[in-house]
Amino acid sequence: MHGRWLPDWASRAFQRSPAGRGSLNLSGRARADNFSKTLTSTPRREPVPRRRLPDGRPTMTSEVIDGRRRDADAGTMTTTALTHSPTSDITHPLARPFLLVDAATTSGNGVGYLLAGAWLADWFGAPEPLVRGIGVFLLAFGVGVALLATRRPIPRRAVLVLAELNILWVLASLGYAAFGGLTALGAGWAVVQALVVGAFAAGQLWLARTTSA
Repeated sequence: MHGRWLPDWASRAFQRSPAGRGSLNLSGRARADNFSKTLTSTPRREPVPRRRLPDGRPTMTSEVIDGRRRDADAGTMTTTALTHSPTSDITHPLARPFLLVDAATTSGNGVGYLLAGAWLADWFGAPEPLVRGIGVFLLAFGVGVALLATRRPIPRRAVLVLAELNILWVLASLGYAAFGGLTALGAGWAVVQALVVGAFAAGQLWLARTTSA
């Protein structure tokens, strides 16, 4: 009130005077009294007693039950997402035809080794039991690749394992061609096989690292 009608120097002088300090003290006490009345008039919330089971254990409230249900639902959704993650499968349209070509080539070699094992053993300079054993292995391997090609969708991990097995076959073929005592025809055939299987392995690795078409 005084600050509106008096200059600044007069207002400050009034506040320093005993009358001004008294009015300030009164206004401060009034604010404190009002604050105390507000605190006193605010109703206090009484704690809700928790219910207990017959054996003395406290029961779970609806909030706790709902929270646990939400956590369980979230865990189920996460597990489902991880199990059926699209990145664990191959969706490229060339994956199935490529694997079927690999299966047909491998199975055809296996049948040829079984039917003409004696002749091939003489031409290649390899033992006949080894040639026929390789024929059985290649036939079984080709059937396995064909079954993999019919999967919908094709699992990415299985294709990676197939590529790794083909790489091992390439290394074994090159090693046998170099140190197996084969004839020139046998060594040349082993190298050709290594090149073909290496091409299949490279294609399978590419498919396994391709996320979409």
